[in-house]
Amino acid sequence: MDIRIINGKPVAPDIEAVLRALGCHRGTPGWEKTAAACRELVPPLRRLVRPKAAFTLAEQDGRPCIFVLLTLGAAVCRRQTQLSESGDTAAALLLGALADQCLFAFEKELQPVLRAFCQEQQCGIAARHEAGVDVPLAVQRTAWELLDAKRTLGLSITPEAMLIPEKTLCLIFAVSSDPSQWHADHDCRQCPKTGCPQRHSDVAAEDGQRVICPPGPLLDSLMAQGLAVNALCGGKGLCGRCRVRLCQGQLAVTDADGQLFTAAELASGWRLACTAWAEAPVTVFVPSVAKEVMQTAGAEAVAVTAAVRGPYGVAIDMGSTTLAAALVSLETGIIVATAACSNGQRRFGADVVSRIQAANEGHGAALQRLSRDGVQALLRELLEKYPAACGAVEKITLAGNTTMEHLFMGWSCAGLGSWPFRPVSLGGETYAAADLLGAQPACTATCTLSLLPGLSTYVGADIAAGLVAQDLDRTNALTFFLDLGTNGEMALGRAGRLLTASTAAGPALEGGHLRWGMSSVAGAISHVQLAGKQPVVETIDGAPAQGLCGTGIIEAMAALVEAGLVDRHGTLQEAYFATGFPLAVTPAGETIALTQADIREIQMAKGAIRAGIETLLASSGTPAEAVETVYLAGGFGCYLNAAKAAAIGLIPQVWAEKACAAGNTALAGAIRSLVEDEALVRMKSLAHEAEEIILGNDEKFQERYIRYMEF
Repeated sequence: MDIRIINGKPVAPDIEAVLRALGCHRGTPGWEKTAAACRELVPPLRRLVRPKAAFTLAEQDGRPCIFVLLTLGAAVCRRQTQLSESGDTAAALLLGALADQCLFAFEKELQPVLRAFCQEQQCGIAARHEAGVDVPLAVQRTAWELLDAKRTLGLSITPEAMLIPEKTLCLIFAVSSDPSQWHADHDCRQCPKTGCPQRHSDVAAEDGQRVICPPGPLLDSLMAQGLAVNALCGGKGLCGRCRVRLCQGQLAVTDADGQLFTAAELASGWRLACTAWAEAPVTVFVPSVAKEVMQTAGAEAVAVTAAVRGPYGVAIDMGSTTLAAALVSLETGIIVATAACSNGQRRFGADVVSRIQAANEGHGAALQRLSRDGVQALLRELLEKYPAACGAVEKITLAGNTTMEHLFMGWSCAGLGSWPFRPVSLGGETYAAADLLGAQPACTATCTLSLLPGLSTYVGADIAAGLVAQDLDRTNALTFFLDLGTNGEMALGRAGRLLTASTAAGPALEGGHLRWGMSSVAGAISHVQLAGKQPVVETIDGAPAQGLCGTGIIEAMAALVEAGLVDRHGTLQEAYFATGFPLAVTPAGETIALTQADIREIQMAKGAIRAGIETLLASSGTPAEAVETVYLAGGFGCYLNAAKAAAIGLIPQVWAEKACAAGNTALAGAIRSLVEDEALVRMKSLAHEAEEIILGNDEKFQERYIRYMEF
């Protein structure tokens, strides 16, 4: 084994940092006296410290890691013991704190050596883990053995995996195949020691805010105060996204709390806002909602080096998860700016059914305000990015599913939630933008807003826009269009005949209802492979793992199926059945796992989508092999690995090589309706010509659904 040994230079501790760690600050009583005592101890400390480190590249659970041990030697520990035994406990405490700072300084000194080693190995560092902090203390024994630390560093180890001498640090760096990745520094934002006195000032405050709530339903109170709280399950206590921590007052522990939180978390005050009821005023801490990686794929802005002539138009895709927009020159068709934001309506549920229910229960005005606020925010961002368009925007086009358009317009959703599914309107009308959005931002004062037309209650304008963007109404090639989201909308055909359908897939494939599911945010596991039975994962931005996003869910499921760890009925091997298959460990030491319950959710989602595909194929008398092109649309579809989707049966195996990512086709279609007069006409024609297959009315749909739940 290639073990590198580093003899460090004598290091001087940061006295200010030591004083902070001890709770002393300038201007407080005793600060100068303690600082003077520290200064007296520094010279003898520097004579005692013998910094030395060893590191090597090895595998941990099948994944490459760099194991590092850093020590200051035994002399400083012996001196600290002598001071303590002589009764000078204050000096012993100060010497220990100063030595800790020397150890941290030595770690900084080691960084260039590690970077040079990684360049030699053509790798990067994806994350830093400290034994006993964000990985188990037992890892120290592994490092001690790998580094032959008794010989190389003079270290001993106890049966409890404690290293001797005490002033020793064990680090494990997760290795990345990308040499440009470098996350080797300690990150206070990821450290579970939120009360650490040395926590950097920019993250010293918790990421969120404290809120006083009156008696009553806690989630309603938070929403009424404008707090961004996600309740992706529609407030049913299932998704765990609306977690808050009780700071003052009393909140009873509900059954849902007991299912989603550990005993320690409950004792710390964690509760689900959606099931919490305050009998008296309470103060809760509401964590900030992580910012998603927003996508406008397929509608990228050009690098504008000179003014692009107006007038301008704005195209908007109002998705149930994300709102995306593009600012376009109406004369040239050039996209000069794009913007995206999360759909604030998600606090009422991830799927349209939850939002229809919320609207019908009296929350329609709040849902309308959230959607209009989102559009106004996008318009402001576009004009900030491209000020030349201020005062020169002539029209806006908006594509959304039928529910999103109803909520935006403030129309009744009573006819959307039950048979015979009668919408107030399918769109297609043009309005004065100011009547819908007000006079701010300035571009809305004089321009128009066209609500693009949908095809039916559950095949909306976003799909009509996508079909026109991909020219499915003009092509002679047999084509399948699949927009993957909380609903699975699809179309099959060519010019002259087009069949459409929609199936309620639910949010599982986007992370909803899964124990560790999450949106596309930094730290979300996005790619998964197995080396034997050991997972190899990649996360968004290379950040420490926090959960699983859509692509990670599909790839993890495919890996388990291909490795035989899940049978065709979706049952995990017995070794993993109770606790789930482990994929990674969070900075707090929690195991991110794909559980048996998660797999059932995934089965239902993929069964619904695949059954819809097969029903549409059967309705047209078309075998899957006859389809020439398959478009995967939407933000999720844009990054989906088609081969992995086929491996779990989400799409037919013969489509693995035919499928291509189409990007945000709804936004692309909305752009075309800005610059091509006939695009809007084509969308309206589709509403009359396309034939919708009502999957619930097909006698074999349920049979197919059950069949395709299997792997």
